[in-house]
Amino acid sequence: MSAWHSFYTPESANTSVETTLKHCLSEDGYTAYNPFGLMPSKPYRITVRLFVAPPRGGWVRVIGEVPAALCAQVSTTQAILAVSLRGADAAINAYARGEAVAMEDWLSANKIDLQLSRLDDAPPLRIAEQKHIIMGLDDLPEDVRRMAQGVDTQQAAKMFERMSSTLMRKAGGDAQSAQALLQQQDAPDWNSAGGGRIRQLAAALGLGDGWREPDFITLRDAYQASARRQRRPDAPLLPGDAEALAAVPDALAYTPVFVGKDT
Repeated sequence: MSAWHSFYTPESANTSVETTLKHCLSEDGYTAYNPFGLMPSKPYRITVRLFVAPPRGGWVRVIGEVPAALCAQVSTTQAILAVSLRGADAAINAYARGEAVAMEDWLSANKIDLQLSRLDDAPPLRIAEQKHIIMGLDDLPEDVRRMAQGVDTQQAAKMFERMSSTLMRKAGGDAQSAQALLQQQDAPDWNSAGGGRIRQLAAALGLGDGWREPDFITLRDAYQASARRQRRPDAPLLPGDAEALAAVPDALAYTPVFVGKDT
């Protein structure tokens, strides 16, 4: 798992977050690409990969790591609250009028009555242990990605078995160690003090259900599987597809914004 990143903006009838994002990224020289098509997309040296969630409870969530400069640009048309959790380290940054602003000022301008000291009073949270790791196409070698977009599921299964064997060898044959190799140290700890601050903030803002789930990787994998199934409803599922589809059944309701540039 990787660090968790999202930003939130109050829903507006006058401004589309997706349109604003695409305009700002285009102005910065980024080119849109589609990583979910039949053909592999062009590799870029610098990428921004985001999903715009459907509006919920008067808020719009953008899922993925957003550069601070982009947050500032988007905030010229709408207030932005960027939130991330890397391990136990939380970051909460507010943007308005094209620049970073003090959290107190942001809350006041958006008529939100919240004392920041309340964010430190989060109760402990029990999170069910993650039992499966869903590997997305972006995590796989180029030959596996190309093959996975085809229809030869038997060959796909052999490729996945080969990768699993490689991980087991690196881990000395220990399954738990092999699983640990797939996980990064910056996986979000929602039961930490930093995670508690973000949970309290979400509750105080009334972000509603779905404020932190799905995470980017889970959504990316579900979107890939859903797009593949939409193209060929009768095609056999690839390894991991069933878990991905079950994790986010409405993945196609989210809007991908994937862009890249070489300089």
